[in-house]
Amino acid sequence: MPTNTVNAVMGKSRLAPIKAMSIPRLELAAAVVAVKLYQLVSQELDLKIDERYFWTDSMSFRLHKNETRRFKTFVANRLSVIHDVTSPADWRYVPSELNPADIASRGMLPNAPEKLEYWLHGPEFLQTGKLNWSQSVQSVAILDNDTDIKQECSTHATQMKPDTPLDRLMIRYSNWH
Repeated sequence: MPTNTVNAVMGKSRLAPIKAMSIPRLELAAAVVAVKLYQLVSQELDLKIDERYFWTDSMSFRLHKNETRRFKTFVANRLSVIHDVTSPADWRYVPSELNPADIASRGMLPNAPEKLEYWLHGPEFLQTGKLNWSQSVQSVAILDNDTDIKQECSTHATQMKPDTPLDRLMIRYSNWH
């Protein structure tokens, strides 16, 4: 017996850009769309939202938990949007085969009412209560050679005080002539 009622309020789908982009970056961009959609819906509805959950079928959505590394501009800007509105505990994993959002990106035939029902009400586990939900998205270790991490660069300078007359002469004149 279902304990929750789940209904779609609004959905949005985007095409991948023509310029080739890595899967983790596409997933990050999709997460930003989800956050912005949540902001829009929460502003427009006259309902108090006690809890919110964001679902992703991405195993590569690993950067959202990391706040200690510096990322390249593309990633940093998107993480900023995500961190401003959500916390890592808000994000949950849903297997791809149970993700109703894939219907929007893969399409469906008009004579497939079961897919429409799935799109509008989501997977069964959502309706049975939080005990059957997956835990939050697991953090994956970020490697130092990850292309989305800004490489740290350090510069060291030393200054020497001239001790001998020859040292002072070398500092004062740029060449012997």
